[in-house]
Amino acid sequence: MTKKNKYVKISPGDIVLVEGLKNYVKITTTTQKHVAYLTMREMENTLNASGDFIRVHKSFIIAKQHIQRVAGRTVLLTNHLEVPIGETFRQDLQDYIARRVILSDR
Repeated sequence: MTKKNKYVKISPGDIVLVEGLKNYVKITTTTQKHVAYLTMREMENTLNASGDFIRVHKSFIIAKQHIQRVAGRTVLLTNHLEVPIGETFRQDLQDYIARRVILSDR
């Protein structure tokens, strides 16, 4: 990622979420925030290669490992950020969660 003609190396494992800001994205890591001149589509295509991220809203891509709780139309992440779930992306998130939860037969 470039930052005013400088490159900043961000490990995908450090990314908590990516937020779309028109022609930019804000990348929130476990320790910092970075703004890059990229589109959400470019970030989504790059991050999908690992399978560790999921888009939950037109403006948010989150790291699966940082999902702490899903309640209603909101995802709570490990850094205490709350992210809305967009209707278009709800089913993908529900499918992901359904494959990873243990349910009682009672």
